[in-house]
Amino acid sequence: MSNLSSISGLLLDSIKCIQKSVSNNTLIYLLTVYLPYLKSTHTLQSLISALVVSGEFLSWPSVHLFQLFLQLGIDCNQTVAYFNNSPLICVLASLGHTDLIHQLLMHNAQTNTLDQNGTNCLCYATQYDQLECAKFILDRSTEPVSMITQLDSNGLCALTYASLSKKDLFHLLDLYIQCVQSRTSLSSIRLLIEQAFVLAAGHGNLNCLIYLRNLLKSCGVCIDSVDSLRGETALSAACLNGHKVICEFLVNEAGASVNVCNGRSWSALLCAVKSGCWEIVEFLLAKRGDIIDLADKNGRTPIILAASEGHLAIIDILIERGAELNAQDRDGLSALSWACLKGHHNAALALLEHPVDVNHTDQSGRTALDLATFYGDVRLVQLLIERGAQIEHVDKIGMRPLDRAIGCRNVPVVSCFLKKGAKLNPATWAMAQGKPEIVITLLNKLVEDGNTLYRVR
Repeated sequence: MSNLSSISGLLLDSIKCIQKSVSNNTLIYLLTVYLPYLKSTHTLQSLISALVVSGEFLSWPSVHLFQLFLQLGIDCNQTVAYFNNSPLICVLASLGHTDLIHQLLMHNAQTNTLDQNGTNCLCYATQYDQLECAKFILDRSTEPVSMITQLDSNGLCALTYASLSKKDLFHLLDLYIQCVQSRTSLSSIRLLIEQAFVLAAGHGNLNCLIYLRNLLKSCGVCIDSVDSLRGETALSAACLNGHKVICEFLVNEAGASVNVCNGRSWSALLCAVKSGCWEIVEFLLAKRGDIIDLADKNGRTPIILAASEGHLAIIDILIERGAELNAQDRDGLSALSWACLKGHHNAALALLEHPVDVNHTDQSGRTALDLATFYGDVRLVQLLIERGAQIEHVDKIGMRPLDRAIGCRNVPVVSCFLKKGAKLNPATWAMAQGKPEIVITLLNKLVEDGNTLYRVR
């Protein structure tokens, strides 16, 4: 294959030079007769095919050369390896080579050719913002509406891909909507318009969003609808991706509700917390302060999610606005529990500056100190102990924080517990079996205690 690539590279250089001084017919003659190292027409076709799909040729589009190659019998439906084995027509569409696509179609190539993901050439032109190429393909398609609405393995089509365009504003969308409207009713693609609206919101495409808002009304789609593709509302998608301008447009101008949840029962506020965008959090709370403790189906409130993600600025905002700090999720975990489980020292510190229950237990009987040992941050363990966490607390399966630290083979945390007065018992030694570094730490503690006792006497 490498030899074929190198030969095709040399051939391309030769063709460029020869083409400048001879006619097309002469060039075809030279290609078919005066290449002595080619032993058969099949070899010639293979070499030319390799040349056509090479990056060098595709970056240097020549209609005349392409015509010659087609006359020599190359496969119009061959794939391009470095382009994820996409059909040649799809690659040309992504590059905007309308004139070369025209040549392919003249040699019986089909516009409905799909890549391995079921994506057609119109989708390729759309994804790469090739407006003129998209127009050309639609003009020559026998079923343009089908091309526009054909779903690939990602559940997307040319119409929904158009909502992701950042270069073309909304011209591709308008092209497809006008094409569909001229042949059928917009209500027939109601779900696609809904999906495109949510995708545009999630990608921050304000121009597409404004264009699609009027279509939603004509199709009878609610601005707060949860789309069937991603399970998001337009507002939740914008919040998850941190697009404040889009959120402001949806709420202030499009009338989106801030307390409607997405398919996972996440409110817009929870989505904004997840993204870490404190500006959107402030904006939403300014609109409706009563959503501050609105939980999802698992009982996670915004303060719990913020602590889990370690978003300190958002934690401060929620505390200032009066969030319930000791709220628990379905598993009995509080905001402090999640901060400790994820090892977010600063988040835990911010929470501990306010009246939170440092010894609160979840449904398994674990305290924040138990959970902090999983992550193994010594600073966090020390902080909790200093704020009154119980070292000798036993959970529902008989484990203490020290036992968990030993199970995680976390020597620094084990040492911390021992310095803070954690007791050794038979269960401790049982947990230490097979962990020589832990055994040494425990033995050193016994030696220190023995020396201390000896000095006292």
